[in-house]
Amino acid sequence: MITFTRTFVLPVDNRETAIEKIQHLYTEVMPVRSGFIASKLKFSDDRSRVVAIANWESEAGFIALQETEAFQDLARQIG
Repeated sequence: MITFTRTFVLPVDNRETAIEKIQHLYTEVMPVRSGFIASKLKFSDDRSRVVAIANWESEAGFIALQETEAFQDLARQIG
């Protein structure tokens, strides 16, 4: 098993949209991907940051996820 952790700093001007995209990626896109085990999102009290934790069977599953439109859309918006 491999664990990926990422902290997103959410843009003030479209924070709620960014949160929706992160939640969509981690609760709808990732769970159907081959090699996915589990994920968890932890938001700061002011919702300006979110720590995303995802467990995968191997790095290959996560790399394949990075090629999906949902992942690329989130990367373009948040960076």
